[in-house]
Amino acid sequence: MQRIYEHICKQCQSANFINDLLRIDKWFLELTKVYAKASFARESLTDAQANVRADEVHAKNEKELQERLSRPQWKSSNYTTELGVRSLAIDPTNKRIVFDWSNMMEGIFGFDPSKPATLHAEFVAKNQQFEAGSIAKAKAKGQHPNPKLCAMCRYVKILKPTTANSSTSTHSRPRFEWNDKLYVPFGNWN
Repeated sequence: MQRIYEHICKQCQSANFINDLLRIDKWFLELTKVYAKASFARESLTDAQANVRADEVHAKNEKELQERLSRPQWKSSNYTTELGVRSLAIDPTNKRIVFDWSNMMEGIFGFDPSKPATLHAEFVAKNQQFEAGSIAKAKAKGQHPNPKLCAMCRYVKILKPTTANSSTSTHSRPRFEWNDKLYVPFGNWN
């Protein structure tokens, strides 16, 4: 215990206190852990026993560290370009970047639109089910979806209500205009 106390005191009395605390030898930390475990277990240890246990734990930790450092890197060599930037997925046939939207579209549509429907009736059934489901979800959230708009137009919100009243009619009917504040990936109408 005296060695631990002396080592920590030496680090605490230096001019560069914080950095020196970070430089405390790992072996002393392991020795402190050995004494703490023995104290909780109400076990008495001699300095020699504590040193042996700390040496064992320190050697085990160093061996594990060396094993981790000796493992081959999992990234392939073609992961980055010569500039150190991540390489993009480029289709070798047409030299264009491959971008897979299927997961995002599946989240929006409820099915993967990139998988072709075998029959026209199957395609129509999927889209009708999607339309009915989107209206049901909106009503469940307490919204009032416009059934005259398709689900994508309701989702993207290409129209926004205006407050202008019609000058030709006596009753106030809601009017709409193009929403110019759309967001990526759907772009804007300007």
